[in-house]
Amino acid sequence: MLVPDPLTALIVWRIFEEYLAGRGLQGIAQGLTADGIPTPGRRGHSADERTAAWSKGAVRSILVNPRYAGRSADGSMADDATIGEPLLSTDTFDRVHHQFAARRISSSPDARADCHRYLLRGMIRCALCSRLMQGTRTNGESYYRCRTSPSHQEADCGEHPRNVYLREQAVISPLASWLRSVCTPRELIRFLADSTETNRHLSAISALGRRIRNGLSAPEHEQAAVFRSLGVRLTYADASRTLEVKVPLVTGRPALRTALRI
Repeated sequence: MLVPDPLTALIVWRIFEEYLAGRGLQGIAQGLTADGIPTPGRRGHSADERTAAWSKGAVRSILVNPRYAGRSADGSMADDATIGEPLLSTDTFDRVHHQFAARRISSSPDARADCHRYLLRGMIRCALCSRLMQGTRTNGESYYRCRTSPSHQEADCGEHPRNVYLREQAVISPLASWLRSVCTPRELIRFLADSTETNRHLSAISALGRRIRNGLSAPEHEQAAVFRSLGVRLTYADASRTLEVKVPLVTGRPALRTALRI
């Protein structure tokens, strides 16, 4: 299997993370250039020689390249021996593909409001039955509910209550606070970089950490965009009021995990 270069992995992950967080191609390119991140064609050159500016086209070519998700050009899963270890999950790549398509469609204010109505849509599963919890409105607030019928309860979910509810506002603040604590440049360097590679990757990792933390200090809909771009997965246990959190930062490395009391 071809082993991915660690710096390439960080650059690719940063581009996907920023795009999923809502940043445009030009903004991503400008940020990479400002942080001194070498363009693909300048890797291996000296620091003075590798300052060529990133372009929208270079960013786009990375975002649409299926090889980063372990796929061949036709979209099928490829042989590891020829394409190398994937840098991204197929889920992350597919989310970018869908976001490209969505941006081609003009969005009205009503459409944007509906998109942000349930900020954690598709991220939360019920610990009892592993099903996705669905958004619902109660007393003007957003909740996530796992609802089961008596027949389904007996067949698949054991002691599952008829309804399990989780209030959105109870999740966002503690989740953002935990992510801010683990996504500092120092923690990301420790988690993502091998000790022999730390100095080489310091700039890229530090910039990534700053962007994540800035997003997590923004309004809630922007925080939710960061959660989504990081691939945050949540599992809620109603009996213990515990939210299990999993964040698969980079394919091939252990995910960040914690349990939050809600």
